[in-house]
Amino acid sequence: MAAPPKDLDALTAKLERAKEHIFKLKEFWDGFVEGGAYPIRSQDVPDGSYSLYYLESVEAIPADVPLITGDCAPQRLHPNNSPST
Repeated sequence: MAAPPKDLDALTAKLERAKEHIFKLKEFWDGFVEGGAYPIRSQDVPDGSYSLYYLESVEAIPADVPLITGDCAPQRLHPNNSPST
């Protein structure tokens, strides 16, 4: 893996690209949830003292979510896995 960029322009570009990925992830996730992926229901207990809330059903997380998340996450290497210099 290449050494981290040292100039400010390259670092700024990386941050901007990460912001784009985060925005895309939020947009994708919001559409997934608003599409009814996790419908929340409630039911009053017989004596009416409180309500129980529960998920009626749960959809699988789309494959795009972990992929986009991986694009957002900082890339870190363990020191023992660093390329030789």
